[in-house]
Amino acid sequence: GRIFGNSAGSATTYKLSEQVLKINAFISHNWSARQMHKYLSLVLHFNFRLATLATFAVMISLTAAGSLEHLTTYNFGTTIYPRGFMARVLTIPVFLSVLCFVRDVVPCSMFLGPTVFLDKTCIHQEDGAIQRQGIEKLGAFLNCSETMVICYTDVYLTKLWTVYEVASFLSLHPVQHVRLLPAHAAGVVIYSCVTLYFCDMLALALQTTVRFYYLDSFVLPLFFHILACALRHAARSKVAMYERLSSFSVHNCSCFLDSDRAIVHTNITALMKATHGMGSGTSEEEALACFDSLVRQEMPKAMASSFGRFNIPFKHMLALSFLGGVPRLLDIVCGFPSGLPMRTFWT
Repeated sequence: GRIFGNSAGSATTYKLSEQVLKINAFISHNWSARQMHKYLSLVLHFNFRLATLATFAVMISLTAAGSLEHLTTYNFGTTIYPRGFMARVLTIPVFLSVLCFVRDVVPCSMFLGPTVFLDKTCIHQEDGAIQRQGIEKLGAFLNCSETMVICYTDVYLTKLWTVYEVASFLSLHPVQHVRLLPAHAAGVVIYSCVTLYFCDMLALALQTTVRFYYLDSFVLPLFFHILACALRHAARSKVAMYERLSSFSVHNCSCFLDSDRAIVHTNITALMKATHGMGSGTSEEEALACFDSLVRQEMPKAMASSFGRFNIPFKHMLALSFLGGVPRLLDIVCGFPSGLPMRTFWT
């Protein structure tokens, strides 16, 4: 995530890019947004599948080891039979470790990740002539991109360049190819995992040291209460996004360099004429008004398809449910070889 620390690029960062025939994902973001928000959103998007597969592999290994009595068990005092605890100790750390660090630890040669466009690495930041060529060819980069991944924060729709990027992409591709990653969604998933793990470890520590066995009964209710509060905050953020979109105007967007505004307006005008059948006599104001209408109509659709019913993608909600409940069931399975009744699994 260090690449998102600041917008200052160099010849070294430009060398991180290479020529490709197709771009899997065009990353659209604002440099004014927090580095951690963008990092968490992107690792959750690109590494979620690997983290899920690794976690399932660990779960299967723990189940096999527990059924063969290869795992340490402990009598927690709630029954006369011992139970396991390794699933609760290992599952969430494995998920989060793979999610955040798999591409730093595993050599890139072992698996090919997606090809992405990031302005800092794909547009030269020091050579003015090469930089200008890259900016002028931004439409070509968007046209060659299969999807657009948006690191969405409150400032996204107030910045001229990012609004131009997403509207241009929507002019060239279906709205279903846009992946909107709101900062709050990644925070809900990852911080919920951390909270759940902390509560589980506290419960285990109290059970094994002072023989306090009742905190475990409050862990899941506490976890779901915190999750409900986070989802409520996400719902409020979603409403605020729709309100900003309803009154969107390109004239209200800010630009880091005021000299870039004329360039962006010219590019928008050319894009609207090329993709919306406007004649050569169409004025810049008419083209910009068409652009405003495009953003107001298409961006809500992209938001709806990305957020899901609960303001967080269903697969992430499902992962949280599994991480909250399945490790507990696996720890119960470890007690079966010691005589723990099967009905305990369901009660």
